Amino acid sequence: MDALESASPDASQEDFDARLIQHLVTQGRLKESDVRKAERLVEESGDNPVGLMIRLGLMSERDAAEAMAQLLDVPLVGTKQYPEVPPSGIELPLRFLREQHVVPIAESEDAVTVVMADPRDQFAIDGIRMAAGKDVEVRVGVQSEIDDVVERFYGG
Repeated sequence: MDALESASPDASQEDFDARLIQHLVTQGRLKESDVRKAERLVEESGDNPVGLMIRLGLMSERDAAEAMAQLLDVPLVGTKQYPEVPPSGIELPLRFLREQHVVPIAESEDAVTVVMADPRDQFAIDGIRMAAGKDVEVRVGVQSEIDDVVERFYGG
């Protein structure tokens, strides 16, 4: 979790987004011309570049999640790896799970394992740690898949 803790939210967010985008370009999953288009739109809108590119269909949620997992050295959880039912000992508000795009998937005596769309979200990690009274083990997931699992586990 050292890679997660060393990331600060503001300036490092921009640095990390740039690294993630460059990683996807290097892998051939994102075109340099699409990056330039998105950069112009980011300047106009002030939006997060990764989120903007996903909304515009220039990169997929899965590509972004895979790149994030690789860059942060955090395991990626796919749809088939989610349990059928949520861990029973963890009580987190549904609103929190939805807004933070996080879902608990396992619990041990010492820790709770969660899947997050953004594993750098220290606010969410701290909230889970406080609510569960345990350490938090973080995994990366695709945001829409996390949201679907939250709905499946806790109802809509």
